[in-house]
Amino acid sequence: MVKNYLTVDEISEKLKMHPKTIRRYIREGKIKARKIGKSWYISYEDFLSFTGEEEKRKQVVQAPKKVTVSTVVDILVNDIEESMRIANTLSAVMIGKDEKYGNSTITSQYIQPESKIRVMIWGSIEFIKVMLDSISSLTEN
Repeated sequence: MVKNYLTVDEISEKLKMHPKTIRRYIREGKIKARKIGKSWYISYEDFLSFTGEEEKRKQVVQAPKKVTVSTVVDILVNDIEESMRIANTLSAVMIGKDEKYGNSTITSQYIQPESKIRVMIWGSIEFIKVMLDSISSLTEN
């Protein structure tokens, strides 16, 4: 028989059920099957549908891929006031972020000996893009 079809005996073995139970499920319409001669054949897709594996497979295929990104940005500043202005503005952007960006974080640190602010960002690609665009706008001369 064609490889994408299973017999009642093969299904009963896989599910550890009696063949009569499988035949009853076929009669009741719980399992789609085709009768050829005296034997019943169940397509592999119908078998997966009956066991619920087809739905699991669809969910895996349709599940969005979750990508997170982290980045560190060092910004040279003239003084601590400029550092605070940048940090406060980025915090405001973070607080007003769209819910679609999900769980994301931003932290900043003023490094006085080097006259710079270090900004650490973690989140979705889209969130990182928004934050980097904000940093770019804040630091343009």
